[in-house]
Amino acid sequence: LALFLLTSLKGAERKFPMKLRNISFYTQQKFGENPPVQDFLQMDPKLVAQQISLIDHDLLKAIQTKELLRKAFSKPDQCPNFIEMASRFNYWSMFVISEIFGRSDINVVKKRSCQDRAVIVEKFIKVANTLKRLRNFHASYAIVAGLGHSSISRLKLTWAKVTKRAKERINKLLQLFDMTFNFKYYREALAAARPPVIPFLGIVPKDLTTVEENYEDKVSITFENNQVQMVNFEKMKLLYRI
Repeated sequence: LALFLLTSLKGAERKFPMKLRNISFYTQQKFGENPPVQDFLQMDPKLVAQQISLIDHDLLKAIQTKELLRKAFSKPDQCPNFIEMASRFNYWSMFVISEIFGRSDINVVKKRSCQDRAVIVEKFIKVANTLKRLRNFHASYAIVAGLGHSSISRLKLTWAKVTKRAKERINKLLQLFDMTFNFKYYREALAAARPPVIPFLGIVPKDLTTVEENYEDKVSITFENNQVQMVNFEKMKLLYRI
């Protein structure tokens, strides 16, 4: 299953020769050429979510602390693991789009094709919801972003075929990842989540940059009538919490 997921990602560019702009990192990603070798619709959404989480977890573990400090994340040559993890967001989003539009077995009759696509949409909603329960916020948001892509969100007839329960689930996920008030609902969910957790990396650079630019590494204090430079522990604590 893990091999299927990885080869499906690589097959996305073969189906759709396009570049998907990352909504969080503003980088353009390219995809490979190998086609998927299994049927996504025949897979258990829980198992798919578990395998996605294992893949993401390995990438997250590989990120070194130095890749996040002193704005190293803005320099690709200094943060290869961070960039790889960030790029995975695009991959999962493209996976959604490629499955919905790239399947050769979707009925060509308009009404039937809408029903076929609705089944795939519901499957991805289940995967995204399971990813959220597994506390993989990074991939869950990526799936939601894929479903919210303009090429999919405009399929009114397809969404009309999606069940009420599935729509309720996707609406809750959309609320969770709402960018209003600086991702207020997501931040609350992240703070309440028990480890292990895979956070959404899209807001990490912003939070780190805010601290780096508003706090000095050292502060000047008076000690025995002399000015002494001391480590700014307040800044260190803020960086640690991020």
